[in-house]
Amino acid sequence: MKIILFITLFALSFSNLFAQVNTEKYRSSHDSLGLSLQSEIGATVQKGNVDFQEFSIESVLSYKLQSSTYLFVVSGDFGWEDRKSFSNSLLFHLRNIHDLSARFKLELFVQLDYDKEHLLISRKLTGAGLRSHLFSLGSDKLWIGNSIFFEQEKYDLPKTAKHDSELNNLRISTYLTFKKKIKEYINWDSVVYYQPMLDQLGDYKIIGETGLTFEIEDQISLAIGFNYRFDSIPADGIKKNDYKTEMGLVLSL
Repeated sequence: MKIILFITLFALSFSNLFAQVNTEKYRSSHDSLGLSLQSEIGATVQKGNVDFQEFSIESVLSYKLQSSTYLFVVSGDFGWEDRKSFSNSLLFHLRNIHDLSARFKLELFVQLDYDKEHLLISRKLTGAGLRSHLFSLGSDKLWIGNSIFFEQEKYDLPKTAKHDSELNNLRISTYLTFKKKIKEYINWDSVVYYQPMLDQLGDYKIIGETGLTFEIEDQISLAIGFNYRFDSIPADGIKKNDYKTEMGLVLSL
């Protein structure tokens, strides 16, 4: 069993949680079977002139079998300033990845989440898709994935809001993910998602993440990442764009 602990050292964010979880960064390049655990943990506490506390966690439990892998993700962010909540979000995601061949994989997934700061009371979604390996050139690797999922969303909105308070959507999700070993101790990972509504293509979401990992020692790495999310039709009063940058240590035990 391999345990990886990611301790956040710095984070600058305009969004406390990206509602669609990025499972790409949890896909291990190792072929070893069995359990693995990876966690990102962040905490900020400030007292005195400013009363500020923020706690975040993003953990995944992975179980790899001969021809399939199970991922269970928990992600949350909770923050208070002067005893007033400015962040309250939690997400659970379960995914099964089944090897159809060396190139193609079948994926089944379900997700439950909420995000009070984005006025999202609850979201429930389930879907299925196909992931394929496009090419490998040395250390460069590129994959593409296509899936379809059904989601139910409930928002905390007044009756006068333009955005519907309850939605039942069928969305397509297409993503490209790229991995490259720049040097023996530097790895680059990137992924971009495009998620339009099936019957209203003008309602779409774009999610992008990119980051570098610098291996300091066998069990210690430095990670730097940038995340972006765009929602073409957000809830009333919510901005279309969200950004997040972070830097931290990765400890492999």
